[in-house]
Amino acid sequence: MTDKFTDTGIPQGRKHLARQEAFLVAAMVNLNMVDSVGSGIKRLFDIQKERYFPLPDFDLTRRSVTLTILGKILDMNYARKLASDTDLSLQEVIRLDKAQKKKKTAKAGEKPRQVQTFDQTFDQTFDQMIKPLFKQQASYQKTKRVCASLFKAITADSTITRQKMQEATGTKTSSLKTYLKYLATAGLIKRIGPDNGGHWEAVER
Repeated sequence: MTDKFTDTGIPQGRKHLARQEAFLVAAMVNLNMVDSVGSGIKRLFDIQKERYFPLPDFDLTRRSVTLTILGKILDMNYARKLASDTDLSLQEVIRLDKAQKKKKTAKAGEKPRQVQTFDQTFDQTFDQMIKPLFKQQASYQKTKRVCASLFKAITADSTITRQKMQEATGTKTSSLKTYLKYLATAGLIKRIGPDNGGHWEAVER
C-alpha cells in the first residue's frame, strides 16, 4: 500500500509494524508523553504545543518512519508566542515550529554548531553566577529548582503576576522576592518599569 501524508508531514493510511509500534508506544507512555487510549499522532502534537516544546519530527527517508520528540524548550520567542496566543491553530503552530527549527539550523556551507537548549542555557548561567554564593549543595539545588520553574514561567509570559509566580513555584511572597533577586543577579531576567505597574522579563541570550 502506498503511504499518504498530510501537508503537515503527518503520515496517514499506513499501519506500523506491530513490534515497532509496541516499543514506541510503551516508551512514550512510560515517559508520560502520551496517554494509552489510542488518541493518535495529533495528540503528540497537542501535548508538545501545550508544553511550548518543538513539535514531533518524522524522518520518512527510509522504509520505516523515525519519530523524534524534544522534551525541552528550543526557542524562547516560540514559547512566548504559544503562551500569549492560546487560540493558535495547529497549522499556525506548525509554521512557527518550522521557523524556530530553521533558525537553529546552520546555513549551507557553514560548519554546524552545537545549539544550546533552554535548560542548558539556564544551568550554565545559574551555576556560574549563583552557585558560588552557597556553601551547602542541598540548599543550592533547591534554590536552583525553584528558580528554574520561575524562569520558565516568566519566559513564557512576561506579564505574569506575582500571584501566578507563587502558584508556579509553590513559594510565599517573601521567598519569591529572593528567587527573583537570584535570577536578576544571574542576568537571566530584568525589571521593566517601576515596582508598581512594571514586570519582569527574560533577558535574550
